[in-house]
Amino acid sequence: MGKTTSSRGNVASKTLTDKVAKLCFEKLTRAEVAEALGISEMSVSNARSNAIRRYGTDLPRFRKQPLNYVRCSIGLETRLKLDEEAKKRSTTPYRLAASILTAVLKDDLINAVLDDGEDDEVANN
Repeated sequence: MGKTTSSRGNVASKTLTDKVAKLCFEKLTRAEVAEALGISEMSVSNARSNAIRRYGTDLPRFRKQPLNYVRCSIGLETRLKLDEEAKKRSTTPYRLAASILTAVLKDDLINAVLDDGEDDEVANN
């Protein structure tokens, strides 16, 4: 029932448009919205345009990556675990990774998390 048919005969989900419209207000990037909803960035843009037409209002633009944005590569197993944990917490893997990194650095837990011998070198000097 939550679907309507356009003049072209395509089936469009009202819920997708609504979800994208809601996420526009959360100051996410287009990539974060796409990942959260499991759709392409182009689909996110199309749904945002549909929401603007549907509601007759302008939605906030997607957030651009900030200057302090850090990108890193992780292994497949790590990524799958990150995805699993993010899903449990109803967040995106990007936000979870940022939260983990922030907590580790804020609470000075690097030595507790990593076993790279740094702590041993400090103790021996």
